[in-house]
Amino acid sequence: MGRLHNPDIAAEMADFLLRMENIHWSLCIGEYREEIVMSVRTTRRGWWAGRVAIKVLRGLGTGGGHEKAAGGRVNVSGLTPEDRQELKDKIIERFLKVVGSQEHKERKLLATAA
Repeated sequence: MGRLHNPDIAAEMADFLLRMENIHWSLCIGEYREEIVMSVRTTRRGWWAGRVAIKVLRGLGTGGGHEKAAGGRVNVSGLTPEDRQELKDKIIERFLKVVGSQEHKERKLLATAA
């Protein structure tokens, strides 16, 4: 999602994307100040989005939440734009692995300015 003017936008977008047909998980990532903010949502019962967020951000930052909604943050102060992008890519890869969707490619639904 690029730079965010408010970190709540990631959560709002994750909620919105979950309403799409045949979508059971949503992950939205953006940058707010000197942090990468992540929001996770699911329609799956028993999967606990909070546990997914913790696993995805283990060793990178902090995450947590509830059964259907979760989030987290990673401090990126001092990192180059390239390093920040690599970190976002790593978060996406981890998320896909944790939820068992490695065969699915991410879909960027919005074009963002760098």
